[in-house]
Amino acid sequence: MENNSLGSKISQARIERNLSQRDLARLCYMTQTQICRLENGKSKPQLRTLAKIARCLELDIRELAKGLGYNEEDIDIQAEILQGRSILDKFSRLNSGDTILVEELISKIATISEKEKAIIRLILSQECPP
Repeated sequence: MENNSLGSKISQARIERNLSQRDLARLCYMTQTQICRLENGKSKPQLRTLAKIARCLELDIRELAKGLGYNEEDIDIQAEILQGRSILDKFSRLNSGDTILVEELISKIATISEKEKAIIRLILSQECPP
């Protein structure tokens, strides 16, 4: 199982960000035991779990998922969801003086495909229930 390579990537990124296993677990809504097992190659995460870790460590999910046997289309969907969340995170931090960020968002929004818009709507419906 190529999880050891995955574990090394997670461990290295975590250490570079000065996070303990416990810190990362809290950020990802996981347990320290789960993080430890992933880093030691003792378990293979579900793709959604891998996406949470990628988001918390600001890593490319495609790099983390390499060689783990996931369907490429499923990985692409998770990557697009992460990108959509990144856009939403930027949007939530706006204040009136952030004109450069607003321009960046406007240009990004103008290029979003219908598929990406649907993914963003899905994210919003999950994170902001009516």
